[in-house]
Amino acid sequence: MEYGLLLDIIYILAISAVALFLCNRIRIPAIVGFLLVGILVGPAGLHVVHAVHAVDQMAEIGVVLLMFTIGIEFSLESLLKIKKTLLLGGIVQTSATFALVCGSMLLTGMSAPAAVFVGMIVTLSSTAIVMRSLQNRGEIDTPHGRTALGILIFQDLLAIPMMLAVPLLAGSAGLEAQQVFAFVIKAAAFLIAVIVSARWILPGVLHQIGRTRDSDLFLITVILMGFGIAYASYSVGLSLAFGAFLAGLILSESQYGQRALGNILPLRDMFMGFFFVSIGMMLSPATIIATPGLVFGRTVLLMALKGAIVAGTSLLLGLPLRSAVICGLTLAQVGEFSFVIATAGLKAGLLVPQHFQIFLGASIFSMMATPLLIMLAPRFAEFFLKLPLPRRLKFGSYSDEPKPQLHDHLVIIGFGLNGRHMADAAAAAHIPHVIIDANSDTVRQERSSGRRIYHGDAACEPILIHAGIPDARVAVVAISDPVGTNRIVEQIRLLNPAIHIIARVRYIVHAERLLALGANEIIPEEYESSIELFTRVLHKYLVPKDTVEDMIARIRADGYQMLRSPNPVKTGLQDLESTLSGMEIRSMRVQHSSNAVGHSLAELNLRKEYGIAVLAISRRGQKVTLPDGDDRFQEGDTVVLLGLPELLLFADNIFNPR
Repeated sequence: MEYGLLLDIIYILAISAVALFLCNRIRIPAIVGFLLVGILVGPAGLHVVHAVHAVDQMAEIGVVLLMFTIGIEFSLESLLKIKKTLLLGGIVQTSATFALVCGSMLLTGMSAPAAVFVGMIVTLSSTAIVMRSLQNRGEIDTPHGRTALGILIFQDLLAIPMMLAVPLLAGSAGLEAQQVFAFVIKAAAFLIAVIVSARWILPGVLHQIGRTRDSDLFLITVILMGFGIAYASYSVGLSLAFGAFLAGLILSESQYGQRALGNILPLRDMFMGFFFVSIGMMLSPATIIATPGLVFGRTVLLMALKGAIVAGTSLLLGLPLRSAVICGLTLAQVGEFSFVIATAGLKAGLLVPQHFQIFLGASIFSMMATPLLIMLAPRFAEFFLKLPLPRRLKFGSYSDEPKPQLHDHLVIIGFGLNGRHMADAAAAAHIPHVIIDANSDTVRQERSSGRRIYHGDAACEPILIHAGIPDARVAVVAISDPVGTNRIVEQIRLLNPAIHIIARVRYIVHAERLLALGANEIIPEEYESSIELFTRVLHKYLVPKDTVEDMIARIRADGYQMLRSPNPVKTGLQDLESTLSGMEIRSMRVQHSSNAVGHSLAELNLRKEYGIAVLAISRRGQKVTLPDGDDRFQEGDTVVLLGLPELLLFADNIFNPR
């Protein structure tokens, strides 16, 4: 058929649009929708897509673009903040998962290369699903969110050597020393060529392209760079994914990285859609129907194993038990890169088709369960907190420090940016205060500088008592976890009915629940930023300061209802143009031999004689605003005048020679 591929693409896009709409309505990740579309349109479903090989090639483009964008987003500076989580957490999690899975596979009689391969693909989690879910819930900046981010970044980087290991695992018995030496030489030459180009060639090329301000030329050049380096990597025996990541990393160090990322993201999302559809097309529902217990059993076992390992890793990093359990459930699924590596392993003969189908089924079901698990994770954490576990494990290391003997003090919960500013302000005002934070590294560092700070989960009653909540006057809850904020406010109110609780939330929808739990004041970031924005706008339009302050007070007193249902507000001056209607601001230079030279502003009497006001005088780089009557004009002065256009004509006769 001449237009067979085009018709297949139309089928995929049409069914994907419907599926994604339904997924959005029932809050299922788009990735799951694409996987279901692949099952539906593939050979095992309706079989409406015939150009399977062409779809697979489009899927490979999606992988290249995905790795390219990850390379662009990769920043050494930003990762230094979570270096311990990234390195220690990533190494412990991946090593433990790999060892347990690989050992289990060997005990079942699987060959060593296949067992190693299965251990690799199970190690990875889904960056796309996890980060999107955490972002939607506003939990990226929470302790479990930061830990999950560090582990996911390490996994994404580990996917590159995993891809390189697939051909070695598949043909390790046939490798010769000469072949290995040739591969190393070609790979080294490729890396040297890329480094040289990135240092001396590509910056100049990108600069010249950027100067043209031609968006089409820039996009084509960036894509050419990514695909070109990816293909060069593939031609020397490395993977397309590694080359694409390297290209993105090079671009990230230039000033054009973010511009390129914004242009490529729509292409990446579209082609990644084809990638997940192609994965879904590989799944045979008949295998799941024939062995449902095996597939679902493997799914539960897989998620329980990964969740337990991630939770243990989080505890090792110093997180309290509650945050560790939530992080474990967040990363319990199989990742999208596992599909890429599994597909390569199937082609290389490391997986037989039946095992590949079982892996696909378990992976897809684990992805489908992830959003629900993230939502229910706090309840699972409550269950584990009730178990008879060591106190330090459950609540943190706060008990290692003596209990403060304070009264009427301030308790700050969360030592992020807001908590730090609050603590600095309290210290400047000589207000006694105590800080609670879940990050053990932060606590250790701040304690060495003399701060009274404790490590633990502030949602638990023992640490609140240790911090002196029953005797405190004010408590400020400044964490990013909305569920954790609810629990903390509830516990504080139970321990001290008279305390004044101020809670920071990201969205106003969380405010009503917190007020019901006992918070006295809620500071929603979305509306406080809105207040700051409209305050600055109103000042620019010359709205009187007392009117603006009255608006702000009424907005906060009404629970931000004015911003949710805006009413017209009467103000004094609406804007400068309407207030000074018909008038102009004009600048003139005092010329040699003009009537103004040597005369003072009072002597010229411009305002009374001509209705012209002098706003400013600029003289040799010095500016005099609103000059008084004694200021005398000198040759070369620049004068800023305000008046009606027809009256400003008289100024020409004064500041210019006759």
